[in-house]
Amino acid sequence: ITFNDDITLTGDLTATNICATNHICNCGNIVSCGSVIQTAGNIVGCTKVCGGCLHSTGDATIAGNLTVHGTCTTLNTTVTATEAMCICNAGTGPALELNQTGSQPLVDFQDDGTSAFYIEDGGNVGIGTTNPAHRLDVNGGSLVPLRLVSSGYSGIEYHNTAGTWAAFIGTESGGGGNRYNSAASKHTFYNNSSAVVTINSSGNVGIGTTNPNE
Repeated sequence: ITFNDDITLTGDLTATNICATNHICNCGNIVSCGSVIQTAGNIVGCTKVCGGCLHSTGDATIAGNLTVHGTCTTLNTTVTATEAMCICNAGTGPALELNQTGSQPLVDFQDDGTSAFYIEDGGNVGIGTTNPAHRLDVNGGSLVPLRLVSSGYSGIEYHNTAGTWAAFIGTESGGGGNRYNSAASKHTFYNNSSAVVTINSSGNVGIGTTNPNE
């Protein structure tokens, strides 16, 4: 079916192929086993549009729900929203799954054109930087780059790849001073990769030596 003028439907339209050169306004259903092609104007659907292919060079307005099934969906456009975009998931899988199969960044969230949160190809995460050199790279600018708040111990706990606890650096519970705790038998402070001060498990302190006896 080919239309060279506007189409206004109050009921259903069923055809193998539907082609229009102007507006399609539908208050019922458009059902097609082939293609629904519209080359100009708008597609306004109050109920639903079904077909093997839907193509529009104008605007598409959907007053109800939009459900898309397929293996590949391509968006090559700018999405502008005046309200929040909300993704809700009541299923068992993730609410949002993003798979970058190319070599470009996975995510670049921006605030007024400046990158705020960035995930580059390979998985490195940048906060305040688009060139993260590590798994997490934070550039706070003139601000403190990282703030840790806890009702108990506040700090960073280190584990090896097997999940075994290795060390903790932070503050005592309730803010009662700094705390450095390690699973190793001694603590060594370095300056430019050279050992400067070592404290072993007996409390012996070595300056210039990593094996203090007293």
